[in-house]
Amino acid sequence: MPKAPKKWTAEEDRILHQEVIAAGEDGRPRSWTAIAACLPNRTNKDCRKRWCNHLVGGLRKGPWSDDEDERLRNSIQKHGQQWPLVSEDVRTRSGDQCAKRWNQALDPAIDRSNWTEDEQRTLLKAVREHGRSWKQIQELYFPERATNNVKNRYNYVER
Repeated sequence: MPKAPKKWTAEEDRILHQEVIAAGEDGRPRSWTAIAACLPNRTNKDCRKRWCNHLVGGLRKGPWSDDEDERLRNSIQKHGQQWPLVSEDVRTRSGDQCAKRWNQALDPAIDRSNWTEDEQRTLLKAVREHGRSWKQIQELYFPERATNNVKNRYNYVER
């Protein structure tokens, strides 16, 4: 079972800000591991996500624009699914936002066709067997569909 996230304190935010500034902006990636060493009980990933998603500012929330989608597609071609690099190219979205947008909406490998009766029966059976573990159901039964599409279809069928 994953550990419950611990809320960031104002003091931790202050230390994180100080360490990121000290790490410099010389064009090289920051050493999040070195920064995390200054924050007990925080990992490099914790620090990177806190900085990129909450402290750095300038991130948009809500619907994606066509321009953002285009920057995301171009960056995926350039960097693959290296989300921190992709988010730097997109500029207005975090790595997590970029990953979710790509994996749930833009990836051309996603099956967007209408659901068949057979698929719907399989979906209902999978939910009876696995509960609402959407990622697991998607991976086992519908690898070409987006996880969110699987969940949404179930909710539509069960209305």
